[in-house]
Amino acid sequence: MRKIALLATAITLSFAVNAQKIDIGIMVAPNVSFNRLIEEDEVWDIQKNGAALKFNAGLVVDVFFKDNIALTTGLTFTTKRSALTADSSSTTILATKVDLQYLRIPIGFKFYTNEIANRMQLYFQLMGNLDAKIAEKIQDNDGQFDNDFAKLVDAGVLVGAGLEMGIGQSNKVFAGLNYDRGLINILTNDFHPDVNKKLVKINNDLVSLVVGFKF
Repeated sequence: MRKIALLATAITLSFAVNAQKIDIGIMVAPNVSFNRLIEEDEVWDIQKNGAALKFNAGLVVDVFFKDNIALTTGLTFTTKRSALTADSSSTTILATKVDLQYLRIPIGFKFYTNEIANRMQLYFQLMGNLDAKIAEKIQDNDGQFDNDFAKLVDAGVLVGAGLEMGIGQSNKVFAGLNYDRGLINILTNDFHPDVNKKLVKINNDLVSLVVGFKF
């Protein structure tokens, strides 16, 4: 995690040295958090257990090295939900929901169109996200978990699009829609003593509505 963070910082600084301009802002992004499940266990019938409304919030930094292309990064507080059930012979042994909190370092690129109206542009972005877990809260535990449910690190790829508009002399507002696809099986090796962890994989995905302000 530290090496990747240092690499992201070095890349950002290298672009910043030759930047035409740098935009700094804040964003809030309500999201729907849901799971992708791969389950090959022949003993337990494991199923996803719904989605949840969560949110992201934090700092956005866009480093423009061309008029319409920017390196984008920042630091955000990100929340997610993992939920599953596991049954055997019609007996539920596991029905749980886990609220997860992460600090996220995103890094990628934004591509802007020319103005579609006065001081108004569309943008498209492609990013990678590295998430460091800072907390997890297991609901409906019933003493089934002695260890962490989720790993300390998650990662994903994000694609999105939106609209950015200038207001005043230098400020901007923006809004968009993002899809964040998790790339890592988040389950720890010890998430439940009766389930074969090698046969169960969960990835966290987010669909987010993003609103923000640059200054």
